[in-house]
Amino acid sequence: MPVLKDRDVIAQAQSGTGKTATFSISVLQKIDHHLRQCQALILAPTRELAQQIQKVVIALGDHLNIEVYTHAPPFSLVF
Repeated sequence: MPVLKDRDVIAQAQSGTGKTATFSISVLQKIDHHLRQCQALILAPTRELAQQIQKVVIALGDHLNIEVYTHAPPFSLVF
């Protein structure tokens, strides 16, 4: 997995193929849960996707005692 080799990842595939779980597990494997600082940043194009990813990471990392945050502006910016 590229994430485990400290490489950036862009994933594109059909819905329901396990992309979120795949990269979430890879990211969680790299986390030092004793170190209380930001260790990963996952960017998503929409608030809804960011919230979905957050739920998956929280569920998969439940036993790690980690903190997961989602931040999205309250509105969409259109340029």
